[in-house]
This record gives sequence, C-alpha cells and structure tokens, in this order.
Amino acid sequence: MKIRCDFVTNSSSASFVLTVKEEIIDAKIKRFTEIGKTGWVQLLNFLKKKMGEEGYKTIIGSQEYSFTIKEFPLGKSQFLADDSDPEEISKSDFSELSDDEMWAVINWVVVKGESNDILGVGATQTTKPQCERGGCKV
Repeated sequence: MKIRCDFVTNSSSASFVLTVKEEIIDAKIKRFTEIGKTGWVQLLNFLKKKMGEEGYKTIIGSQEYSFTIKEFPLGKSQFLADDSDPEEISKSDFSELSDDEMWAVINWVVVKGESNDILGVGATQTTKPQCERGGCKV
C-alpha cells in the first residue's frame, strides 16, 4: 500500500450515504479469507462493525440494508497515493490503522471506485441529512 508522504491540501468534501448488504458482505469476507485477501477482510469487517455501531437499517423492496452517512474529501486522496494498486491493498495488513485511516481507505476503494472487488457496499453522494435513531430527514 502506498501512503502519501507529501503535504496534500483538500478543503472540499461531500456527504455520502454508504450502504451495505450484510449477506453479500458476509459471503465476500468468507471468500476473501479463503483466497488470502486480508486487507479486504479487514476493511469489510471494519465497515460491518461500524454499520452495527453507527448505522441504520432500512428496507428497500423486500430486502434489508444497513446505511450510514459519512463525509469524505473530494479530489485526490489525502492518505493513499493516486497510483495505489487495489491488488496490493487487498493483501495489506490494516490492523494498525486508526478508524480515520480505515475510513480513508474505504473512501478510496468505495467512494472513488478504485476497486471492483468490494461488492455489497455502495456510496451515493448526497446533501447532509440529519439522522437520529429511527429515521433520517434531509
């Protein structure tokens, strides 16, 4: 994994609704564990845990999804180098990263679409809704 060492400024950010389909995440965690993609396993476990702690549940059609609202910087990554390789990241060890650093990797992978491997997780840019347990409103 290539971590930026230079000074990067980026004051622009946006809110995103991150969605997770838990059954797909569980299947991906199992598969990634089998094939040694430790980085993806750690990222998905982190996301699953955070969805349980901070997220909300909703029904779309007949399916249940978890979601949360996160604000991410736009433009160049402030944590990962622009030419980071998703395959290298998939095999990285993220056990020493802080929560903020894990969210930065999730931003790079999910929001910026730098990997096609992370199915079951989605991101949609939105205005910043006000959420409380039991519902959200824009």
